[in-house]
Formats: sequence, C-alpha cells, structure tokens
Amino acid sequence: MKKYTAFLGLGASLLVASNAFASDAVLVPDHAENYVRVCDAYGSGFFYIPGTETCMKLSGYVRTTIQGGTNAYSGVPYGSWQFSNRFALKIETASETELGPLKVQTEIHFNYKEHKNDEEYAYITLGGFLVGYAPTAFTNYIDLGNVVMDDVVSQGAFSQTGQISYTYTNPNGFTGVIALEQGSGDYVIDGYVPFVVGSAQYSQDWGSVATSVAYDSVIEGWAGQLNAIINVTDKFSVWVVGGYANKETSNQAYGSWGGNWAVWGGAAYQFVETTSFNIQAATEEWGMVSVTANLVYEPVKNLQVTPEVTWTRFADNGHYTYEERNAVQGLLRVKRSF
Repeated sequence: MKKYTAFLGLGASLLVASNAFASDAVLVPDHAENYVRVCDAYGSGFFYIPGTETCMKLSGYVRTTIQGGTNAYSGVPYGSWQFSNRFALKIETASETELGPLKVQTEIHFNYKEHKNDEEYAYITLGGFLVGYAPTAFTNYIDLGNVVMDDVVSQGAFSQTGQISYTYTNPNGFTGVIALEQGSGDYVIDGYVPFVVGSAQYSQDWGSVATSVAYDSVIEGWAGQLNAIINVTDKFSVWVVGGYANKETSNQAYGSWGGNWAVWGGAAYQFVETTSFNIQAATEEWGMVSVTANLVYEPVKNLQVTPEVTWTRFADNGHYTYEERNAVQGLLRVKRSF
C-alpha cells in the first residue's frame, strides 16, 4: 500500500509540473515577436510579415461564367453553352520609407477554359511613381458602368501595359496621371518611342468628371475621352462617356472604336443593399450599336450572382464580318471574392 501511495504521489507531481510548463509555454511564448500582427495603416486585411515592418494583404476571387446565344463581339452563334472559370490571386505589400510608402501590387489569373495563366498586373509604386505592368492610364479613370460586357464598343487595343507613370493626388478630390506606355498583346510600340498618356479625375459626393488623352507613336495619331458621373440620389446614378480619335481606324492603341467617335451611356440603381440594376448603351461612327443590362445579386457577403443580356447590331457597311447581324447573348456569372 505504501508503494502504491508513493507511486500515485509521484504521478500527480509529474502531472502538475507538466501542466505548469505547458501553461508557461502558452502564456509566455519565447518568440512572441514572430506572431502575426494586424497592420491597419494601409486598409483592412493587411498584416505584418513576421520579423519585418512590411505589411502584406492576400485577396482574390473565384468565378464561373456561362454564356449562350450569339457572341456579342463577333456575331457568331456559340452553338452550345460556353463555360469559363478563373481563379485570381492578388498580393499587395507596403512599407514606410523616407520617400513615402513603398508598395508592390500583383494579380495573377488562372484561366481554366483557355488552359493558361496570365499576369493581370504586377508593379511597384513609390512616392507617386509607378513602374511595371499595370492598367493603362487611358481607361483607368473612365467608367463604363458595372456590366460584364462593357467593351463591345472598344476603347482601346489593351487594358494593361508595361509603363512608367507618375500620379498626383490632391486631398480635394483631384487626381492626375502622366504615363509612358509600351502597349500589350498584338499592339505594342515598334521602336523606342513610347505611347504617351495623360489622364485626370475630379471626384466629389455628387459624382465625378474624368478625361484622358493619348498619343499613339505607331500611327502618329491621338485619341481622347471625357467621362461624367452624376449621383442623382444615394441609390441612382447616371453616366456618359464620349470618345474621339483623329485617325479613322480600329487598328490603333487608343480610340480603337469604329470611326472617329464613339459614345457610351448608362445608369445604375440600387434596389436594396443586396441587389442592383445596371444598363449600358454604346454606339460608334461606323454604326455598331450595343445594349447590355444586368442584375447584380449578393445573397451573402462576398458572393455575387450576375445574370446579364447583351444585344449588338452590326452595321451593314463593309466594316464588320458577322453571321448574325443582330446578336443576342445571355450570360450568368457567379463570383466569390475573398
């Protein structure tokens, strides 16, 4: 009995000692400085990379798009349902320096229908300067409405480009950009002379006005846009965009609509917090007309379901090749953001 009692006492002592050590390990970690800390200096979602003063944010989305009917861009019938899927990963870093915030932003797309991946953008910013692959300054501040098929009447040959730019931001709502751009895809500079782009925006509670002008060094031509958005109420807004190019050709970096001019217009209405309606209508000098309307429904936070319909009428004047002059395309997009 004495041996048994002594054995129980020894076991109890070891148990108490082990719990004390475990409690110490939880309450007083040896490397507390390596724990992830929240970084709220650059917005929500940022955290400090352990062991550094650099902040990072990870975000992105997964989306599936289903299309049917006739292709609104080409007038060619799909013949069956078209599925496309994308996973987008966005990485942002930021840290303070004596020259201002030093930031890096990159977004990578994994497109499963095309069996390929592409870089949406990747660039570095410091003190207003930007270098890298980023959205073109020609369309960055021009709003064509919250519809998926917003570019049936095209603004330009590319949406992202290699560039060096400088952005000036004023607290009163004014922002201005000057950029030297390379182009992208099938339309890039053919020597050492870059495309030159300037854009500006003035934004207030009532809405905003924006403009952009670009010089195409390949065709030695220029194009410009003017955009106005009016917030009629806190739920209803209207907008219009006008574009003009001095070269009447769609084969150019900027102003690639048909003819010298193009016009876009539309409206948005927020029915309730989870549901909004959007419409866009557009036309150009060569006679193409496009109308797109959708509903954006958010059943839960960060999940959007968007049914959309687009009608395109191609002008019968030799500028367009199509199988169906009146193209009607249906689209359903489901998108989960994080």
